[in-house]
Amino acid sequence: MPTGANIAMIAASEYFVDARVRRQAESLVARGDRVTAIGLGRSANTVRRVLEGVSVVELPVAKYRGDSASTYARFYGRFALLAARELLRIKDLDLIQAHSMPEALVFCAIPQRLRGTPVLLDVHDLTSKLFETKFRPGG
Repeated sequence: MPTGANIAMIAASEYFVDARVRRQAESLVARGDRVTAIGLGRSANTVRRVLEGVSVVELPVAKYRGDSASTYARFYGRFALLAARELLRIKDLDLIQAHSMPEALVFCAIPQRLRGTPVLLDVHDLTSKLFETKFRPGG
């Protein structure tokens, strides 16, 4: 990828506390790329700010830490819809990187992928393994 690329990163986590995503985004900016990181927020509204050169978009979706599989599915679904809408606002993307969990975040980039933009899935943990461990009967 050439220097000066326009990259969007999607992670269903808070950018400020996700060290892996944050280090990667800041490293890309340091080499000359433009990076927009889309993640969870704590506000009732979308918040946009720049941190260490990274354009950070905090969506109005808070982290869910419960024990309901259906609530997890709704949480990820809501985040994915808002992230997909946010991606449509960014022009001339050279790459979209979706950080798991969930792996399905890659589908947020369908419109851009259909226009030829590469989409990278960065698997941190497998959603299926989390659900298997967390929600198995008797577990």
